[in-house]
Amino acid sequence: MGFLAYVIKRLLLLGLVLLGVSIVVFFLLRGMPGVDPLAAYITPGLPISHDALNSLRKELHLEQPLPVQYYFYMAGLLHGDWGYSRTATQNVLPALLERLPATIELAVAAVLLSVLLGVPAGVIAALRKDRAADLAVRVVSITGISFPVFWLGIILQLVFFYYLGQLGLPHLPARGRVDELVALEYPLQPITGFYLIDGLVEGNMPFFLSALAHLVLPAFALSLISMASVVRIMRASMLEVLRQDYILLARSKGLPARVVVIRHALRNAITPVLTTAGTTLGILLGGAVVVETVFSWPGVGQLAAQGILNDDSVLVVGFTLFVAAMMVIVNLAVDVLYAIVDPRVRY
Repeated sequence: MGFLAYVIKRLLLLGLVLLGVSIVVFFLLRGMPGVDPLAAYITPGLPISHDALNSLRKELHLEQPLPVQYYFYMAGLLHGDWGYSRTATQNVLPALLERLPATIELAVAAVLLSVLLGVPAGVIAALRKDRAADLAVRVVSITGISFPVFWLGIILQLVFFYYLGQLGLPHLPARGRVDELVALEYPLQPITGFYLIDGLVEGNMPFFLSALAHLVLPAFALSLISMASVVRIMRASMLEVLRQDYILLARSKGLPARVVVIRHALRNAITPVLTTAGTTLGILLGGAVVVETVFSWPGVGQLAAQGILNDDSVLVVGFTLFVAAMMVIVNLAVDVLYAIVDPRVRY
């Protein structure tokens, strides 16, 4: 199968996945007994007339059978009408897309941290199997994955923001994407929505450095979700590759250990890490709800958390569809990267 044919086939399958998700969330929103879809469009405490309710019901086609309602629901989705969110005070899709750059910036930084720290740790653990270094790496990875992420975020805020600040030492910010005073003194003209990229492109170094400092703590807290998995998968994959015949042949030829590990073993062992990193990236792009809430990070996860607290079912359903779309797109990208990293893969 050619590469283009493979991509087209995967896109069709991913379209079926999204169709299935849309059916599930639609019937959860419209078909559950005792759930009135109009409740998501009515602000609690504000009076509304009976005529206005009937007009809204007719506009949403709620008087029609469920299959007909689903048809109009899908037509709205395909035209970008995901419903109105009273939490964001705008249509769901623009609200999510507006906050998406903040989530992408945080998610990519977290995944990069987990890979940059997890891959070397896994390699060291494999090369020092059953020794002190291997034991230390495994203990740290298991401990890291055992910490609740909200607890870890609070601890990082206490140590690197509050305690260091109280001691008069340099400290890291704990809330938001950029310092408000820096944003006022050195305003940034948004180009891509990514503060780090826009700051570099415009040469606005004070804004860039402030955005980078604000990114450190939430990215580190979020990276521990996948770092432990990366370490364990990298260690197991590296141990398996090191037992292969071509590694023994390379060593018998007298090649330096560094060349054998990096050039021959690492490239073949790192492929499974792509799956873990790609899956984690897809999940985080859907919104790291807890971390974004703890660090007041204005991403899609924080918006979804606000929607849950406000009983904004339209926003929550739109967020669910958005997460599904992010996951299938990232999974397709990971499959394509396999051919780049591992030349043995053929489509």
